[in-house]
Amino acid sequence: MTPSRATRMEFDGDFYDLSQTLWGGWRFYDQIAPLAAAEKSADSAYVSNIHFWASGAWTLRPLQMELGRFIETDPGVTAVIGASDSTTIPGRWDPGTEYGLLDKFFRKTSAAATAPPSLSPTTMISTLPTALGTMTVAMDPILKTNSTLSINKGVCIRFAVNGINRGGYDWIGAVVFGQYALAFRGDGNAEIWEYGTPALGGSTAWKKHSSFRFSKANQVTGNYHQIICYPHVGPTGEKFIAFASANLDAPQQASAGLASTPGTRSTSGGVVSSEHLFRWDEIRAPIQDQSGGGGNVTTSAKLWILERRNVRAQWQVSTLVYAAAGSLLSDFWGTDPIDTRAVTLQSISRLPASTTITTTLYDGTGGAVSTATPGSAFYVGFDMTGPKTTTPVLWAYKTQRDPVSTLRSPTAFSLSGTGFRIQSGVSDPRTEIASVRCEDKFNAYPRLRTRAELPMRVIVTDSSSGTPTDIVLFQGTAISPLRTKLGKAGKRAGLGEWGSALTHPSAQWSQYQITAAGMWHRLQLVTLRTALSYQDFAYDAAASSSQIVGWKITDAIKRLLTAAGFPAAMQNIPDLAMRFRSGIGTQDSDRILEPSTSIAEMIVRLCRNYLGRFLVFDTNQGTYGKWTLVGAPTSTTALAAFVGGPTWSEGAPLLPGACLASYPAGTAPTFGRRESYLIAPENNHLVALTVVDGWGTGGVRVDNHLYNYKSYKVPSSTVDPDPDSPHYLGYEKTVILADPALWAGAAIGGWAETQKAVDFILFRLFAFTCMARERTRFVAPLLFITDPSTSRKRPLRFYDVVTLDGAAGWYVRSCTPRFDHDRQMTADYELERLVPYQP
Repeated sequence: MTPSRATRMEFDGDFYDLSQTLWGGWRFYDQIAPLAAAEKSADSAYVSNIHFWASGAWTLRPLQMELGRFIETDPGVTAVIGASDSTTIPGRWDPGTEYGLLDKFFRKTSAAATAPPSLSPTTMISTLPTALGTMTVAMDPILKTNSTLSINKGVCIRFAVNGINRGGYDWIGAVVFGQYALAFRGDGNAEIWEYGTPALGGSTAWKKHSSFRFSKANQVTGNYHQIICYPHVGPTGEKFIAFASANLDAPQQASAGLASTPGTRSTSGGVVSSEHLFRWDEIRAPIQDQSGGGGNVTTSAKLWILERRNVRAQWQVSTLVYAAAGSLLSDFWGTDPIDTRAVTLQSISRLPASTTITTTLYDGTGGAVSTATPGSAFYVGFDMTGPKTTTPVLWAYKTQRDPVSTLRSPTAFSLSGTGFRIQSGVSDPRTEIASVRCEDKFNAYPRLRTRAELPMRVIVTDSSSGTPTDIVLFQGTAISPLRTKLGKAGKRAGLGEWGSALTHPSAQWSQYQITAAGMWHRLQLVTLRTALSYQDFAYDAAASSSQIVGWKITDAIKRLLTAAGFPAAMQNIPDLAMRFRSGIGTQDSDRILEPSTSIAEMIVRLCRNYLGRFLVFDTNQGTYGKWTLVGAPTSTTALAAFVGGPTWSEGAPLLPGACLASYPAGTAPTFGRRESYLIAPENNHLVALTVVDGWGTGGVRVDNHLYNYKSYKVPSSTVDPDPDSPHYLGYEKTVILADPALWAGAAIGGWAETQKAVDFILFRLFAFTCMARERTRFVAPLLFITDPSTSRKRPLRFYDVVTLDGAAGWYVRSCTPRFDHDRQMTADYELERLVPYQP
């Protein structure tokens, strides 16, 4: 039936060993330097001229963080929006000496309670007072800049209201920058407004976002107020405006992002600024995006100041000026005794023109790590520089020590066997197993009795084409070979054993029953030394994009396989475009595996849930076999054909027992009776869901549902289930896939992209989980086919397309070689096809 084949077992062949494990991880936001983050902007032994914002950004410190800093006198800086760049109503520019300041402030001089000369305000400016609500006294524009503020330009607002507020001012004034206005009430509250097209459509208008308290009510008048407004874009496209001041009080209302933090005092004695973080949220914003997207928070526009008509406050607005240089030290990375010479650094940052962030690895003694200085505990230093008018931004950094695999060659040995039973070519690599019997008469293979585990391969040499070709049926690990000792020490020849001592067979003559696990055994044994989270795949430095994008799923699979000890030479993972969504990895709960756990299950989950593919170990690829992905057939071209009963070739009858070579290439007869059965749908209601930015918004759920209407009566559906359908269950079986990695990030359009990701996964999984299947199984000769992608011979495996008695639509579910002799090699086959579904 199968002539020209010879089978052997090979033990202790070359294999790769993981000689250095994957180590490291990301530190995001305040995790970079928790002590420095707690003190915001105060200098200490571990931070200098660096500020930490509530959004998680680390930047050079704005000089205006220091109360009374003389920005006008700072060398080389002309940042004050003053008389040289403003159009004002009648007034004067005076130093704020009564508050200990030398910078000049504007104060109107027009008659109290009378309308000042007009500055020809735009509709946007003239409609703001009306939008703010009922006013006991009107509010007028008193100053506008001649030049425009550039996109995302930060400003510092300083003002003072003299006297005592006996009348209880409802409003003091407002500062308009970009499309936003920050309006100040007499009770100490500030409100954030935005001008643009309402979210529900209609004419452009002002809409309120949120409010915070910039001062205690009894300290509004007679005091000096300083508020920094810092617009910036988050790592995944979030739009933030941070309002910070040493005098900022607790918020009246939390913003869409983090709530304000109260002012505290640092250990060094400096006042630490508190902050109200405003976040523009696409889902909840009352105004459509006005910034043009693409990394913008504010628009380019002139700055305006409006003031209550019967108030003469002193006003000054300056663009933010940053320290020219600053430094930050991370916390220690534990005491893991690793060679820090192998550690590399990567960061998530934004670097405007003329700004830099330099990272340096320091060992536990404070010296820079070099090739000559291996260390254990270590930390990371960040040095930032900029031109003062802008700043670099640091969001996260990653330390990483790459895994290293080494090829081992322990000297292979081979022997023949019998009773082969090999469960392979299946969708689940965890079920791959082999069983075989062999005998060692001469003690030529002592490792079989002295070792509990040995690398093992089952190889068939096929010479049917005239050229011997090795085909690997199985590769894995022989585990605890079961030995039956047949030899006897001191046995002698002759009647009554009176002759000379026998050397044949050996005193260690043994028979072995060998059970071997497939390559999954190796894959699942490798554990992590550090936690693995979605953060590890949140940022693809190789991607050419203005926004942070996550890793490709296939790149993550390659990374995990490498971490498990399988180098690139043992991987055949295609380069597929699907990526992790950019919103992943924002919080510790995104962790997916704890230290000391296997990564094998994670790899399988990524393959199935995201790619709709299955991970298999192809023993016939490369020199040592390769992990590869197989997916639902994309071609209807059959790789093999199975026929039953007599068949004819050129008029001659061919019987099932005839030589396999008598059949057309790729065709085999089936033996005996076939068995068939139906598999009910695992589920009939599929739910996929995620949370849009749980960190920032508190969690907005995005989900979708799919139903198998032939399986049960779906509530509110007009479709009745079909009791005669293979899909029919009669009751609901629901499966829910909740995955935080489906969030697409906070950039404009993130919600819609998140919905697309949910929908994609939903339709991807429906055929796997919610449709009935038909299966059939039988015995047939062990076929070898030529793989269309590698051109190498191999047995059939899961998802290979075949025909059965000429009928299409079948694919292989499993192929289990089972034979005792090389000339009679058979296999148990199980085929499957989906039952058509049309609601």
